[in-house]
Amino acid sequence: MSASSPLVSVIVPNYNYARYLPERMESILNQTFQDFEVILLDDCSTDNSVEVMERYSNNPHVSQIVLNDPNSGSPFVQWEKGLALARGRYVWIAEADDLAEPHLLEREVAVMEHNPGVVLTIGMSRIIDADGVDMGQCEYDDSPADGEVRVCSGKDFIQHRMLGGNRCYNASMALFRRSAWERISDKRYLKMRYNGDWDFWIQIAVQGDVAVVQDNLSKFRKHRGSTIITGTGSNRASLEMCQMLYQNLNLYPDTPGYIRQSLAYKILKTIRRGGLQDSMWECAAVTPDFERFVRRELPRYPRYWLYKHTLLPLQKRLSRKRLFQLNADAGNNTGSASTAGNGRLDIQF
Repeated sequence: MSASSPLVSVIVPNYNYARYLPERMESILNQTFQDFEVILLDDCSTDNSVEVMERYSNNPHVSQIVLNDPNSGSPFVQWEKGLALARGRYVWIAEADDLAEPHLLEREVAVMEHNPGVVLTIGMSRIIDADGVDMGQCEYDDSPADGEVRVCSGKDFIQHRMLGGNRCYNASMALFRRSAWERISDKRYLKMRYNGDWDFWIQIAVQGDVAVVQDNLSKFRKHRGSTIITGTGSNRASLEMCQMLYQNLNLYPDTPGYIRQSLAYKILKTIRRGGLQDSMWECAAVTPDFERFVRRELPRYPRYWLYKHTLLPLQKRLSRKRLFQLNADAGNNTGSASTAGNGRLDIQF
């Protein structure tokens, strides 16, 4: 590792994962690619995480050990702190409870070095449980693990893979250019507790190309204490998801009308199930225009339901178009989605 300028900065954000830290650190330090620094962050853990971290203080790869007091309350605030300390050209956010295959950095760095336009490279993940038992391929991976590398524009990646959900579901499988983070001007992800990574990856991807390495490079641990499990079903997580869907709808005005209407339906359905309460708008992640959209459109929910469950299936059958085939003219014969003068979503039937 170069003492002044490591090629990769590995950020390890931790909160109460002392149980997993030793194995996690070994999976980082034993990478076949070795030009990296490690930045260890602890968010005021109540277990012996700090003690475990201190064991690595003399390792030449470990450049920083930063301890929070008090707890930040957000994993994405921790990401930001690590990024501010990072010196590498590329950044790997290696979540403390996950593991990596020894060749993760070797494969992903090679992709970045050979493709200057790529700002984000992601691999595939195997799921492991709290005890490290393999639970199979992650359900979000829809390609064979054949070792192929596929590169597309960030816009295509967002429209195909990030509109309705977060395809970059595990930070530990991703490598990105630090310069792309430096160019982000709207850090709205810092206001989120559960879905900030979704917004973060979109803001990175939109700046260039995205590469997908079809190889199982990460081991994504699912357990009761993980953010993805603790957030499931919570009102805050659901509201943040709806806010992200709304932002995605307004990201590209040329997104086909039938996609925009389907995602608008998903927003309204989620909020309708949870019940519209004035207190929910106090969530820091919610923007005023999103609140206006929901209050305006929620009374029209039956129309969206009718479109989603009757007109859209009929349209798909007649047009023989895949739902996420990007065709600017698709969907306009049963309804239209246009943008109002302020560039925001305005659904009309």
